[in-house]
Amino acid sequence: QRERPNQAGYIPPELADDPLLAPHPWHRWFARQIDAYFAGSIAAITSTIVFMMGLFAVGAFNPDNKIADSTAVGLCLFLIAVFATIYLMMEPLSLAMFGTTFGKFLFNIRIRTSQGEKLSIGQAIGRTFMVFIFGGQAVGFIPFIGWLFHIWLAIHQYLELTKHGIVSWDKNAGYRYEHRPMGAGRWVAIGVLTVCWFVLTLCYVLYHLVSTMSKGS
Repeated sequence: QRERPNQAGYIPPELADDPLLAPHPWHRWFARQIDAYFAGSIAAITSTIVFMMGLFAVGAFNPDNKIADSTAVGLCLFLIAVFATIYLMMEPLSLAMFGTTFGKFLFNIRIRTSQGEKLSIGQAIGRTFMVFIFGGQAVGFIPFIGWLFHIWLAIHQYLELTKHGIVSWDKNAGYRYEHRPMGAGRWVAIGVLTVCWFVLTLCYVLYHLVSTMSKGS
């Protein structure tokens, strides 16, 4: 028997009309994948613009267009720092400002404190950090061992969610992970985004395939 009154997935009737109380693991997973692609795209575009501006600034003071190795390394490190900062901060900023993220918004998910309020920026950063650690993202970039550990953590959190209705980081902090009813418009938006992502991925693969074949010939 699930103990609803003290768990994050519970939404009191006075806070929402006809809410979905049961956890939805796949909604959570797909929302996080959308957030990852969205944050990665924004971070990549922004960091690229910053990098190009850096190259332009260096060129403005260097008419010969020769960039020292140390300068190039510095620009690359700065590019990585900008990308990582934007990628990691988009989720906590969104949670603190809107109580949701882009992916969670599509699935009509929001995160609240035990008092039904939006998370503060400190709470949001702390939650994102806990997800990054206990969700396995922190080790996901390590080949083989990191992948296995990431999969193990994902399975563990999935079992915790389906058994207790809440994952560890929300349980420990006393946060509510609220699933609200999804209308047809949200499903249409998710479908359109999925088709667009598939088409762009296919075009990217075909472009590189044609380029490789043309170089070989």
